[in-house]
Amino acid sequence: MIYSDIIKYFEKGEQGITELLIKCQPEFESINDIQGRLKANLITDDESLSEALSQLTGIYMYFEPIFEVSQAYKEIEEDRIYSAIRVAGEKGLEIYKDDVLNFEIPIKKITDNILKSEAHRGVRTYIRVRNAFEGYVKACDKGIASIQSLLKREQKDKYKPVE
Repeated sequence: MIYSDIIKYFEKGEQGITELLIKCQPEFESINDIQGRLKANLITDDESLSEALSQLTGIYMYFEPIFEVSQAYKEIEEDRIYSAIRVAGEKGLEIYKDDVLNFEIPIKKITDNILKSEAHRGVRTYIRVRNAFEGYVKACDKGIASIQSLLKREQKDKYKPVE
């Protein structure tokens, strides 16, 4: 997926993120499938190891930019919400309503800690998606490393001199 397509999902807010997660469901399932087969020791020959390695590498390359964009959007939105709540409080409003992420926050006493906390709470959607992609990117990375080790060992055993 190209960068501009990733951005379009995040610009839509909650709806776009839901669409993105649905679009990525086959890749999530592939990672889970490979993880299950590795755990059950069902991927042992060169061909199946190479196939799993290619799949995980491709998914890693697909998910890494999404993870990076999700991290950036989380930070951008957190700053936006922080500023918006501060401005709303300075104007004397009693409630801050965010139409982008679709939530309301009652404005009480405005302190830096409260602003940070409410802004963090406001980006929970972005935190959720960032954490999901971070977890799958890490799983791919570990799977790639493990499969590379298994392939090395398989090659070593295959071409070991017979005594």
